[in-house]
Amino acid sequence: MRNMVLKYLIVGFCVGLGGSLALTSPSHAMEFSQVPTKIIIPSADISLEVKPAKIEFDTWEVRLDAVSFGESSTLPGNAGNTIVFSHAIPRLFGNLPNVEVNDTIHVFTDLDWFVYKVTKKQVVNPENIEVLNQVYPYQLTLYTCIGDNYSQRYVITAELQASPMM
Repeated sequence: MRNMVLKYLIVGFCVGLGGSLALTSPSHAMEFSQVPTKIIIPSADISLEVKPAKIEFDTWEVRLDAVSFGESSTLPGNAGNTIVFSHAIPRLFGNLPNVEVNDTIHVFTDLDWFVYKVTKKQVVNPENIEVLNQVYPYQLTLYTCIGDNYSQRYVITAELQASPMM
């Protein structure tokens, strides 16, 4: 594989901190403006850099050196669906199937820290892109390949539980 950004059809693949933070529920009226820079999923032993991914010619950039944040999705902490996706290889989202419902996912920006709780995990066909639609008011969706020859998609949906108090 090349050491560059790989692209997939949107239908095929749509997709330390020191100190302490005071956390509040997502019912606040704050508007967050930072892209995610790191994701930590303790139950899957995942701690990865996050880089923005643009849609060009109906495809999203998929990286080999980090997981990708879909720039057309919602910024973390805001009402909407934040979409993060990557390859299902050991150094990226290969351990994602180890995540269980009620596990926590931590998403960081340069300024903030967001805690999400997993509410659903599912395996779908590549053309089933409606799994990227918003289900909860403050949602995170993780997306990767799974199955024989990566013929299906593994999707985790999580709901925002806590965000920084400014």
